[in-house]
Amino acid sequence: MDFRVLSTLLLSLLCGGSGAWPIESVELADLAGRVQHGYYAADEPVLLGALEMIGRVGGIGLTPYYEALASYRLAQLNRARQPEDVSRLLDRCRVRANTLTDDPRYGAEAWVLLAACAQLAGQHEPRKVLLHTRRADQALARAHVLDPKNPRLALIEGQRLRQKKVLLQALERLEFAATASSDGARAGPEWGKVEAMVQLSELNLTAGDRRRARDLIEEALLLAPEYGLAQSLRERVISGH
Repeated sequence: MDFRVLSTLLLSLLCGGSGAWPIESVELADLAGRVQHGYYAADEPVLLGALEMIGRVGGIGLTPYYEALASYRLAQLNRARQPEDVSRLLDRCRVRANTLTDDPRYGAEAWVLLAACAQLAGQHEPRKVLLHTRRADQALARAHVLDPKNPRLALIEGQRLRQKKVLLQALERLEFAATASSDGARAGPEWGKVEAMVQLSELNLTAGDRRRARDLIEEALLLAPEYGLAQSLRERVISGH
């Protein structure tokens, strides 16, 4: 099934249930799917279009969250472009996610997204790395209090540990991010699982476990067949390089 269709169906199911993440419209659910597809396919026009349309939906419910997520995804794709463009996107991510931090339904997810944006900002603006690192640390600490088993929290922590070369702990956090799923009380966004699988695959390939690396990358491509980074890594796994 096409990833955008699957995302729409999953998010639409949340509309009628008692989950903590009500979706105001099927349109917003579809746009959330487009954000993910645009990122995995590195399709900036799709992401830009989704971001513009999300902004038109209004500032209620999940809209600010997905506006922040779309801004973060665009910043990830635009890292090689004009610095001011990336800074504007990450500022937009921070401002929009901040509007949800006091909402008990969305707080943990908003803090995780704030940490992700701060982490990326630190890589993008090395002269402000201490400021962004402090913001990321504070956001992760708040997310831990609210939802310590959040898979996206594990992903961001795993990424940071990997950057610091604390590889054993990075493996543990990324493994959790790749295998955990949102339970009924934590129904919500599902981004991060595929990225965790790809990073785990890279670590296992570096460690010489090509079979585990292959299994992870194949599972990631089942979930997001258009993910260019996963496609490239599969070629590396196959070739052994």
